[in-house]
Amino acid sequence: MIKFNYIGSKYRILDFIIPEIWPAKTLVDPFCGTCSVSYEAKKLGIHVVSGDNLLYPYMTAKAIVENNNHFLDDGDIQFLLSQKSTGRAFDIYGGIYLTREVWDVIEAIRNGIEHITEEKKALALMALCATTIYAHSSFGTFACKTNFYDGRHLVYTREQAIGAFIKKCKQINSVVCEGSGVAVYGDAIETIKNNRADVLYLDPPYVTMLSNTNYYKSYHLLENIIQNFKLELNNNSRLKIPIKKQKVVGRSNIHKFLCDIISSAINYKKILLSYNENGIPCIDEMVSIFRNLGWNVTIKKKDILYHRTKNSKSKTGRELLYIATRA
Repeated sequence: MIKFNYIGSKYRILDFIIPEIWPAKTLVDPFCGTCSVSYEAKKLGIHVVSGDNLLYPYMTAKAIVENNNHFLDDGDIQFLLSQKSTGRAFDIYGGIYLTREVWDVIEAIRNGIEHITEEKKALALMALCATTIYAHSSFGTFACKTNFYDGRHLVYTREQAIGAFIKKCKQINSVVCEGSGVAVYGDAIETIKNNRADVLYLDPPYVTMLSNTNYYKSYHLLENIIQNFKLELNNNSRLKIPIKKQKVVGRSNIHKFLCDIISSAINYKKILLSYNENGIPCIDEMVSIFRNLGWNVTIKKKDILYHRTKNSKSKTGRELLYIATRA
């Protein structure tokens, strides 16, 4: 599996999670992110339903969970790199996030993706989004910095952008494998209700006293790239965030959010829930939620260093895995 910079990725702790899934035959992962858990389960021969309510995770699931035998060949890559930019992306974002040269490469590739086969579009979109993340920031988000020219970026020129895209295409090709998987785009609770499996793996946004994780705000630019720069933007926002009515999970509603999720899991024998030791709800409250909804629960713990944050209080922590079975 290749690692992509994405908040909450479980790439580094797969050895902590996967043993609690195996030897299940079926898995539903409705907060799939970059699909680290879904993909690893697929490789083990588990049938996986991998879903998310953001387009980048959904395209990732289509590219490496649902897809078994389609690749971007050299001809596809050269075709995408031969396309022309209209300057539309730079007109929208200006010098935010990327230089003009890089914006033109990103937009040209996106224009070309409209003309390749449907089976390969998810692969190309995943590679393009991964390139954009790599080009903008080692943190991988689009909320922390607005001025591109701050000396921290890895890709400034057209040649660097092209090289990054070719590298990402080859990386993604390298992980395509045989297996059984389905990608689902939409609300997590609907994904949970509409499917059944031996194991339900939950990796919802973490809420702590220090922060709320808003994935849409962090990755809004990828949503617009996948939509081919057609989303209506909030012009009052310096981050150019698309206008979207969405449910934001925070301290005021996290308890209800988790209760709604767990109470919807009537089609499952086992729930695994990843969370942070400093999260809200606290451990005792989370255990009570499970027990009140008819589940027995045990907890595994693993120390972890979080790279994204600069806050010393939240940089180190302990990952929790709640393991719930029917009472």
